Amino acid sequence: MDDVIPIPWESDVVQEFLEAQFGSRPFVFVLIEGDAVHAGETAVKKAMDARGIATPLARGVEALYPKIAAPFGRVVHGEAPAEIHGTYRLNDDAREYIEAIRQEHAEREN
Repeated sequence: MDDVIPIPWESDVVQEFLEAQFGSRPFVFVLIEGDAVHAGETAVKKAMDARGIATPLARGVEALYPKIAAPFGRVVHGEAPAEIHGTYRLNDDAREYIEAIRQEHAEREN
């Protein structure tokens, strides 16, 4: 998954992206793929599939996500993830933040 760019939720540009995409700043796991934004369980499924993880294991992780996401989020991040799941069209207002997200990733890597 060389094209997956991890950026922390706390990042200003991520916060701006979330506001533009969802109209708020939910604490949610998101994958942006072309014109699609995958969130929550759907993002987990897409990440597992993209990594080539065997289907039974991938579906197991996907099934565990709703059970462990809230406790994990509270312990590790101090907040439970928002109940946002599915694939959404990338909003035009949110699209303008994609390059800034890539730039922030590049700066973090250096």
